[in-house]
This record gives sequence, structure tokens and C-alpha cells, in this order.
Amino acid sequence: MSPVLVVQRLVRAGLTARAIERQCGFSRSKVSRVIEGTASLSADERQRLEEFAAGFLPKGSMTTPHHERVSPRYGR
Repeated sequence: MSPVLVVQRLVRAGLTARAIERQCGFSRSKVSRVIEGTASLSADERQRLEEFAAGFLPKGSMTTPHHERVSPRYGR
């Protein structure tokens, strides 16, 4: 799952961007820059974010939504 979606789900669950950075050990404003698209996460940072989110969010929220897994069907 993309880091932007993971962060958005954490924010919707009630965490602030600063709290996410503290819990995951990111540098200051890293989460904000990832959402804006001006920064990216390394593989280690991405794994830490996903592990934190998996422990914080309900179990089913870390799965990818159906519309992101399946290609669109045009016509019948």
C-alpha cells in the first residue's frame, strides 16, 4: 500500500502528522512532505510506517481496497 494512503488512514484515525513522525522515528515534517509528493520513504522507513499502522489501525484497514486491486471493466 502506498505510504500516502497509510498516512491518510492514520490521520483519519485521529493521529497528527507529528505523532506519526515520532512513533516511526522520521525526521521533522517528513510525513507532510510525503503527502505533498516532495519526498519519498526508504524501504526501512516504509516498513516502520506499515508496522506502526498495522499495530494502530483495525486489522482490515491495512488491506488494499477492491477498486485498487482490480483493473476496471469496460462494457459487458
